[in-house]
Amino acid sequence: MHHFSSTFELVRIRSTILIIAAAAGFIALHGCALPAAPTGGPKDETPPQITQSEPAHTQVRVSPQEISIQFNEFVALGSNGGRPISSPPLPGTVRVTLQGKSARIRWDGGPLLPDATYSLALGGCFKDITEGNLLPATALVFATGNQLDSLYWAGRLHDARSGKPLADWAVGLWPADAPDSAAYLGLPRYTSRTDDDGRFALNYLPAGPFRLLAFEDADGNSKVNQGEKPRWAWEANPIAPRSTQDSSETSSLWAGPLALADSSAPWSNSMDPEKSGTVRLKLTPSPTTLAGHPVVEWTDAAGVVRWTRRLSVPLDTVFSNIAPGRSSLRVYLDRNQDGTYSPGDFWLGQQPERGWDGPTVEAKANWETETVWDLNEAVSTPERPAKKAASDGSRAGIPDALRRRR
Repeated sequence: MHHFSSTFELVRIRSTILIIAAAAGFIALHGCALPAAPTGGPKDETPPQITQSEPAHTQVRVSPQEISIQFNEFVALGSNGGRPISSPPLPGTVRVTLQGKSARIRWDGGPLLPDATYSLALGGCFKDITEGNLLPATALVFATGNQLDSLYWAGRLHDARSGKPLADWAVGLWPADAPDSAAYLGLPRYTSRTDDDGRFALNYLPAGPFRLLAFEDADGNSKVNQGEKPRWAWEANPIAPRSTQDSSETSSLWAGPLALADSSAPWSNSMDPEKSGTVRLKLTPSPTTLAGHPVVEWTDAAGVVRWTRRLSVPLDTVFSNIAPGRSSLRVYLDRNQDGTYSPGDFWLGQQPERGWDGPTVEAKANWETETVWDLNEAVSTPERPAKKAASDGSRAGIPDALRRRR
């Protein structure tokens, strides 16, 4: 029994060695059979690039039933399931599938519009599979007619109360006679989104006129769902897209709050002078703000309005017994001169009154501080948004002929 057991162990060891040797030989011969991520080396920070598309960029007289895109590397779906923002919208439900280094974009709503220029914003829709680098702002543009439309419209969106830019809002163009409820009824003919600076651009447009609406769009579907109550900004009159040779200003939109929640209470005069501060305010209205009937408000850290004043001349005044801490100034242009801020009403066609945040005021115990505010800085016109700064990315692949005409 002992001899048989030893022989069995020897055979088993030899068999194991043969199996390991065979496996090693197989791996050496077919090294690709067991892929592994490469180790070491610099981090991949290069986003994928489009090498080819069907239809081709800027191609005319084409009405595809699907769109194919080739990349220089393997990609995965990025934001929005890889579905691009298309102006005009692709008809029906849009689906994106991947195979290797290629992507296919399909829709089920029938043929594309005749004599229309389609601009598909692809930025962020795809990413590489190594580090997740997103495809940068890129557009695929083609026309079902004989030529590409080349007009544009650009602008900037602000919060009407604070003057701060509003990012990631939907901006759309509808026919000029579209009703107020157009964003509830369907997608805009042309669409874009605001960037971090509130800028937007709509490119490759035909001649108008169009109705321009902007609204909060948390789900990114470029329309207002039933039951939603978004904030709005809009152009009061129809707009006519302009040539790229026209460098004049375009839209400056202001969105009012849905409701006012400001409360007011004057500063207390009962504080111990040794534990409170003295604040000196120097406010200088500009000709622009004077024409708009400026009202300055001083709010505490909780947003309570502690002091308000309509400015008609420069102001230099001192306040005592101010609780230590930081507070802030703001101004609005009292268009209807009723002494209160009016947030506007989209459904009544009433634009909100414009406002801007001002400097921080800091009060220190047993100390006098000074805050100077030249209101001319508050209402200075922001720089005109560059046409390249389109959040839809559609100028990223602008044809050379159009680039020379800009």
